[in-house]
Amino acid sequence: MDDLFCADIKFDVEFIEPICDMFHYVDTNVPCLGEIYENMDSMCERIQSITDRKDLTLWPQLKSFIHG
Repeated sequence: MDDLFCADIKFDVEFIEPICDMFHYVDTNVPCLGEIYENMDSMCERIQSITDRKDLTLWPQLKSFIHG
């Protein structure tokens, strides 16, 4: 357990948190399609912020995967 390992784990948790938040938001029986689009944009912004701190080339790859 060195500092690099702990930093990687911290990054992984920070990266997954916006995705989990999105899953929690859409897990409802209430119609909320408009809000889902807004939350998706917010999730992408949060992920971009997190990935840009680690590697500036990571977000463009993820963006093409997310948006197709």
